[in-house]
Order: sequence, then structure tokens, then C-alpha cells
Amino acid sequence: MYSIKNLRIKRQSGDVSFELSVPEFNVGAGEFVGIVGDSGCGKSTLLDILGLILKPDESDEFSLTLRSGEDFQLAENAQSESVQIRRKHMGYVLQTGGLLEFLKVYQNIAMPLNMNGVNGSTKEKVLGIANKLGISKQLKKYPKNISGGERQRAAIARAVIHHPEIILADEPTAALDPERAVKLVHMFKELCDDERKSSAVVMVSHDRNLVESIADRIYSFNTNTVGNSIVSTCCEKLKNE
Repeated sequence: MYSIKNLRIKRQSGDVSFELSVPEFNVGAGEFVGIVGDSGCGKSTLLDILGLILKPDESDEFSLTLRSGEDFQLAENAQSESVQIRRKHMGYVLQTGGLLEFLKVYQNIAMPLNMNGVNGSTKEKVLGIANKLGISKQLKKYPKNISGGERQRAAIARAVIHHPEIILADEPTAALDPERAVKLVHMFKELCDDERKSSAVVMVSHDRNLVESIADRIYSFNTNTVGNSIVSTCCEKLKNE
């Protein structure tokens, strides 16, 4: 899966600069990895790099190896290749959900199947994941007509319906009540443990307790501020740290 060494990205906003440093970051096939930390430490920036939305400024290694053995050097790949990798092999849950407002919930969830040319059983697959997430009664509605929590669950359904090898989730439980949040994290863990179609899950959360009990590994951040410069370093943490 992912292998990262000495990756850096720097962003500038007015007089303030932010630099994210990742000395080493690894995700194995079928692993559940939690990324935790306070607001502004670089969690979403790291997830956007993993999702090939942002390119690092430099890295000694930034690679992705699929179950098939196919290997991608992600710091070097073209934008068109990034799009193909995201479409076929990734599921991405945005913090804001990211549903298309002009499509009904059913159409939003079915989109990855249609884009990847999956033939047959689309209805069964949509109904199956919708039932699991408790949104089967919302499938004929437009996103604007359902609650924030239901929108987020629909976005999660869309991200996982095509059984991607990698699921990237940015605060997916933020709009859910505590009981549904726990159920969702365990659902992600089940996807990792499915021997037939195992997925690696990388989940960003501000709530370490939520993911710590089931995560295979956890990464957090050490942040230092010098003048107008902020440097945040991503490090793997032991579960009892």
C-alpha cells in the first residue's frame, strides 16, 4: 500500500507559512490507520496528499502498491494517472460529504459503480449499503432534503460501494451521534478484515478514543511555531502514549 519517507509540503497564507513534514508513513493492505490531532495540525492536508489531490513539494519516497502488485510512484505520476487511481482504487469521504446536489441519494451512491463500468446488481448493492447505514428511506430524495448525518452516511456509502482498496475518510463521524459514530468505525474495520475484498482505511479524526481501540496504528502531530512559521511533523504514536 502506501510507503512514504521524508515527505514535505509547504503552504503560504499571507504572512503565515505552514509546513507539513512526514518522516515516515506506512499503510499496509487491510490496515486501519488513524490520523489524529488538533485543528490546523495538517490532518486534512496529509489526507489530500494520500488522495492525490495535493502533490508534495519533495519526498524521498511516495509510493502506492496495489494488491495486484502494480506499483505507482505517486510523486511522479501525471494528473490523468492520479484521476484513474482515485476512480478505480480509492474511496474518499470528505468532511463536508461532497454529494452532488442535482442527483438523488441513490444516484450519488451508485456513481462509483457506473463510473467503473460495474454491470449488474447495482440496485442490490445500493440497497445493501443503504440498509447497513440506515438511509434506505432517503434514496429517492435529493441531498438538500435529508439531514446532515444522513448526507454524511450517503457519502460514506458512495465511498465504499465499489470495494476500493483504499478508503480515505476525513472526520466521517463529525455529523453523527456517538452511537452511530462507533458503529461506523466498526463498519470500516469490517471492511479491513474482509478476506475477500479487504480495504485499507485511513481515517482522520479529532477523537483519538473513537479509533484507538480498533486502529492497527495511529499517527499524530508535533507542531512548533516560530514567528509566522508553523512546522507540523507527523509521527506514529504507540496506543498508550
